[in-house]
Amino acid sequence: MDTFESLMDAAGVLLRESRTDPHSRQVLAVQTQSGAVSAFENDLSADAEARFLSAQKEPLSALLCLWANGKPDVPSIRIREGLLRADPKNAEAALYLQGEEGIVKRRLAETVAPRRLGLIKEAPPDREKEKRIISKKELLGWADNLRQTTREAAAGAASFVKEKRDAVSERSIERRLENERKTLKPVFLEDLAAADFRFPPMICIEDPDEKHMKSVVCKGSIGFQSREDDLQILHLYPESLDQTGVSFFPRKEKAAYFADNSSSNFYVNLEEYFEFQKKARIDELEQIAFCLGAIHVEARLIEQERSQSEEKKKVGLKAPKSNKAGVESGMETREAFKAEVALSTDFAGNNAPWRPVLRYFNNEASILSLIDMRLNGENTIKSKTYSWDFSRSSGIQKRTAANIENALKKMKYGMNLSLVEKASEEKRTMLKYTIRFKAEKPETEQENP
Repeated sequence: MDTFESLMDAAGVLLRESRTDPHSRQVLAVQTQSGAVSAFENDLSADAEARFLSAQKEPLSALLCLWANGKPDVPSIRIREGLLRADPKNAEAALYLQGEEGIVKRRLAETVAPRRLGLIKEAPPDREKEKRIISKKELLGWADNLRQTTREAAAGAASFVKEKRDAVSERSIERRLENERKTLKPVFLEDLAAADFRFPPMICIEDPDEKHMKSVVCKGSIGFQSREDDLQILHLYPESLDQTGVSFFPRKEKAAYFADNSSSNFYVNLEEYFEFQKKARIDELEQIAFCLGAIHVEARLIEQERSQSEEKKKVGLKAPKSNKAGVESGMETREAFKAEVALSTDFAGNNAPWRPVLRYFNNEASILSLIDMRLNGENTIKSKTYSWDFSRSSGIQKRTAANIENALKKMKYGMNLSLVEKASEEKRTMLKYTIRFKAEKPETEQENP
């Protein structure tokens, strides 16, 4: 492998491993006179170039400056001057450049005007020489030197201008890409493993739109984030779901999901969210009764139906006024109820109680107290009836439901039900929970099997 290939390989490895923005970096690959090859990343800052220069402990035999797009270029004037000042032997180092017909090789000293380095010193005036007649040959020699110096100065000036122009162009590209990142907010698989990353309550599964597909900053992303009012939303592409560690019920190629309030990595389709939550909570109440050794358990959902005054407010009508006798006309208060027996189960009740695993009622003080009383074994409880607002254990309250509907409307997601109506129904619903045990004292407590 020749020197150029060795330098290209070293530069290529560093470019592949680097996570720096590919539009704002270059790699400097060098080979020392002892044959050692190394590569350094350069973000064009003075600090980065100073670190590169300080790392060179021995003379160089070859140097390659490579952009992230694979194109060789001239290193900055700071790099070239620094190497020549650091060690005069570096003047003979080969610098690989892109020529018109391929890669060309130049001595490093050829790329810097001598006067920039102070290598040409002014000699003290020789008065005797000034007196003598200058020959034609000397004049021609001086003219040649002047032309050469002029060419070197012009080349140095052109290189300086090009470096400044390239630096401005690179900064402009970097700003544009940074603005795209802030606007499109791409999410990559490695972002999910970050210590400060938290899955938002709402996830939408959808195909990438045209803007995200075409943007270079979104290449390799698994989705993106957005915010609608107070609601943070994570958009995931279908092909990336298996890599996220999140479960979706039921799983669909395009759907909106909301976090189950009992698990941080389990999401339920919004079309089925309230029914799923209702069944899950009722099932947990039944499981509690089974674990505690009950002989009967019952759960009733009692909904206060909307009053006439509420209905009229909804359509913009005034509620009827009271008559002179003070008796209200029409249905001004909530007096109508709709009851549903969501659970009614009988058990043999012959098992010793053990502590149930709670997911939805782990913060419900009355349930925790019931478990402690049952497991205590003293003055054994025979029966108990509890009543709660059903919405207390719900994952979506009415305000959140309104925010979700607004977000879905802006994203043009269709829904076959009203989340606000479902949340309002839960808000009007009471959960009545009755549990009964055998009259005799149960056997000693056993471990959860």
